[in-house]
Amino acid sequence: VLRKAIKAFVTNKTAILKLLGSRSNKQRLPLLRNYKTLCGKDLVKDLQSKLSGDFRKLVLATLKTPAVFDASELHNKRAGMDVACLIEILSSRSNAEIKEINRIYKQEYKKSLEESIGGDTSDYVRRLLIALAQGNRDERETVDASLAAQDAQALYAAGEKRLGTNKSKFILILTARSKPHLRAVFHEYKKKYGRDIEKSIRREMSGKLKRCMLALGENAFLHNNNKFFNVKRISIGLLVKWCGLQCLKLTQFLCFSLFVEVLWFSSYLHFSKR
Repeated sequence: VLRKAIKAFVTNKTAILKLLGSRSNKQRLPLLRNYKTLCGKDLVKDLQSKLSGDFRKLVLATLKTPAVFDASELHNKRAGMDVACLIEILSSRSNAEIKEINRIYKQEYKKSLEESIGGDTSDYVRRLLIALAQGNRDERETVDASLAAQDAQALYAAGEKRLGTNKSKFILILTARSKPHLRAVFHEYKKKYGRDIEKSIRREMSGKLKRCMLALGENAFLHNNNKFFNVKRISIGLLVKWCGLQCLKLTQFLCFSLFVEVLWFSSYLHFSKR
């Protein structure tokens, strides 16, 4: 089906989309090997030569594993120092996923992710990103209430309580603690000092470091009721509307989400055109 769609005088994009879109990422990957076995050609090269623009990027992304996709995005965005992309990936992946990304990055680009980040960013942003790139965040679901209270006090002492900001303390807590723990810290911070941690970060930080810190805070609340951060909850409709600005999110959703979610997305596109 793919070979016929690619060989057509006018490439049959609908057939390509229907075939790749009806399979999970795990089911799509064997197509690369099977295509070469049956057709004697490289599927990726054939698609590159026949497709163009964002559609080509999306189709090619469907043929990558999540870790390979993340590694390529980190490499491409790092060159332009797209902090939003770097923090989006590094703050939302599990330790195991980050370690796999590191392995693939070194294999593909002959340079470690840490080395690449270290050469392109300012001091505190570099330290934050490198800390995340280690894949050593605490992932326990249980929360030590006394430690959460201590961390809330430490953040207040490092920021609002003093003249000047101890940025290192913010980086340590926000990159090392588990997401459930951070939620408890932010709650304790609000209860004890009557301030939202988001507003404190906005007052104490600036530039790229502020954006990174806010993204880390937002990420801790992505799957929870949020009282502290104005989290961008990405609905299907918003993904479409943000397509030009949020291509990374949209591509990740289409390539690696559950099949039922993609069907939902396809239905949205179909009916929105009416």
